[in-house]
Amino acid sequence: MAVIIKAEKEINAGIRGYRILKIKALKFDELPDEYLSGYPRIWSENDSILCMEVSSNKAAALRKDTFYPLWKIAEYSAIIAEASRCLRSIKKQSEWQGTVVFIDGEAFL
Repeated sequence: MAVIIKAEKEINAGIRGYRILKIKALKFDELPDEYLSGYPRIWSENDSILCMEVSSNKAAALRKDTFYPLWKIAEYSAIIAEASRCLRSIKKQSEWQGTVVFIDGEAFL
């Protein structure tokens, strides 16, 4: 899953950070159940909010048109990276299914 966030650099009240312009990620109903049953997990709502759940009692959201200081972007980036790794791992496991025919020692799908 690719999570794409477009942001503009900004200084707000003397604090450097980013204003979120665009969020693109999978929606909740597009994610596999195995992914949704674990943590961390992320999904988009209406391409304007990126929901992040780190545990059963810790959640956050990245919102379009909102300013975030650099430290908060770094924190959210780490959550997004870990959640993306979890989804890739689940997808790799599910891709290792199906039937293969071997002819003369070569596999044909």
